[in-house]
Amino acid sequence: MKKSMKFLLTALVIFTIGSCKPKSPYDTSTPEKMIYSLGQVSAQPKELNPIPYFYVEKDAVAITDFDESGFKALDAFESFKNAMYQHFPTKVTNMTKTKIEFNKDESVFSTVSLSLSASLIRPQLQDRTPEDYEYISVTDPTEDGVYKIKCRMVNTETELEVKKENNQYLMFLKDKDYIQIQKMAKFFVKADALFTRAAAELNDKKVTLDNFEEMSSSWDNEYMNLFQELN
Repeated sequence: MKKSMKFLLTALVIFTIGSCKPKSPYDTSTPEKMIYSLGQVSAQPKELNPIPYFYVEKDAVAITDFDESGFKALDAFESFKNAMYQHFPTKVTNMTKTKIEFNKDESVFSTVSLSLSASLIRPQLQDRTPEDYEYISVTDPTEDGVYKIKCRMVNTETELEVKKENNQYLMFLKDKDYIQIQKMAKFFVKADALFTRAAAELNDKKVTLDNFEEMSSSWDNEYMNLFQELN
């Protein structure tokens, strides 16, 4: 009786966990349907992350981490730029969406140039429309189980490599890309921390005309060191 009850409870737990998983809004059960579904991403709410539905599980986690840390870093950089312009407008010589340049002092060679941009994957998928995709053909799987889907993507003929996971055709990252995307995620986390702190120092008036050169040099050196960590 105890064994039967234990088995029943285990089965209920498994059933409950399985039932809690949300149903995918996309059909990726065939290569053609997978391409068609990519064109449907823009019709879904922006808060719905499409990455887990189109990439194998391990890579979906890495890409989502990359995207989320990238969003935060870009927001922090925007806050830093705004704080710099608000508190030291005469120091700023150039400011765009992805860059800010400002003078540390009156010297000709004192300009600090900081820039941050990112080709995040989630926004790319969400910004495309059904007209941006057209399925053409698919190859037989290789020995490693890789299918190559020939398609047109944003008016350019290309090949997407996919694997079959849980009866779904999903994209995946090559090993070198997986390593690089993890490095970039770590870079974004550190950039977020740097620009968040620098913006707070500006807004809290910890940066003055007297220590502006010192603080600017500190931010510049710290940011340059982050790029060296990517290599």
